[in-house]
Amino acid sequence: MSGKVKVLIVDDNEYMHKLVDLSLYKTDYHGLFAHSGKEALEIIEKEHPAIVLLDVMMPGLSGFDVCRTIKQSNHSATRVIFLTAMVQDVDRLRGFDVGGDAYTTKPFSPRSLVALIDEQYLLWLQSQAK
Repeated sequence: MSGKVKVLIVDDNEYMHKLVDLSLYKTDYHGLFAHSGKEALEIIEKEHPAIVLLDVMMPGLSGFDVCRTIKQSNHSATRVIFLTAMVQDVDRLRGFDVGGDAYTTKPFSPRSLVALIDEQYLLWLQSQAK
């Protein structure tokens, strides 16, 4: 792999993996994929992605549980963007309460998603410089 930035896409829907991967085409980001919260935590431990795009509703660990675990681990600098169909304010607030850095909903605009990833990547870079 070239010097592309690792972005972990966590969603139990294979179609979402393909859609996000297509959105990352011709960017400086390289998509890694997990279908469950458990798998996501294993990949984070091994691959150390800068950014995690995280669905909330998944079998086993929810996205909220995964985010909380990431933020309480030695990977706490990893930027977590919730990408979910859960659109209620209570869900958005819970996402931030468990440590999420950004929250956006499905369906999404590919250009807006990449802009959000760009923003979070810059914040991740700043955290690494400290």
